[in-house]
Amino acid sequence: MTNKILLPDKVYTFRSYFKMRFSIVDILRELGASFTKAAIVLPNATAIDSDRLQSLTDRVKATAARVNLSSEAARREALIFPVLFEVAELTGAQMEIEYAVDVSPYLRGELDYLLRTHQNALIVEAKNADLVHGFTQLAAELIALDRWTDCTEAILYGAVTTGDIWQLGSFDRTSRIITQDLELYRVPTDLSILMSILVAML
Repeated sequence: MTNKILLPDKVYTFRSYFKMRFSIVDILRELGASFTKAAIVLPNATAIDSDRLQSLTDRVKATAARVNLSSEAARREALIFPVLFEVAELTGAQMEIEYAVDVSPYLRGELDYLLRTHQNALIVEAKNADLVHGFTQLAAELIALDRWTDCTEAILYGAVTTGDIWQLGSFDRTSRIITQDLELYRVPTDLSILMSILVAML
């Protein structure tokens, strides 16, 4: 198939994929991957200490009540970072913020958040409102991470989030299938479930 979307003489950042209005299926085909929506078979959920979870829930609720969350930057700092920092603390993961990746002219840019352990890596892409096109960007980032990371796990995981709503995704590195999970997790309502999943992924 000849490229109809990605031009050979043009550079595309991850942000470029968010702005595209082409079908995610067509975009990923040109990146050598396929796309499906399905219930992701997630790692076994990990129980989180109830006191730590309650403390995090209380902080998130207090933040939501007192902070104007109308901008993407506010949501990243007030809602997303505290959740991911707690995940990093529980798993011993190294957390990178605005982590630069340059795989090819089609796959380069910065990952909002990258959490890494010796076992796996998790990308989190922050979006103010648009989860649909945010997932397209996340998919491109997962494909890039496949070539960038030294992680040997068969599945790479990611999430796109507005801070209060999270959607998970995965990339099967052998079959090259990006899967968009059917579930949406709401914070703080589903925080305990979300935390157990994120911790298990790492």
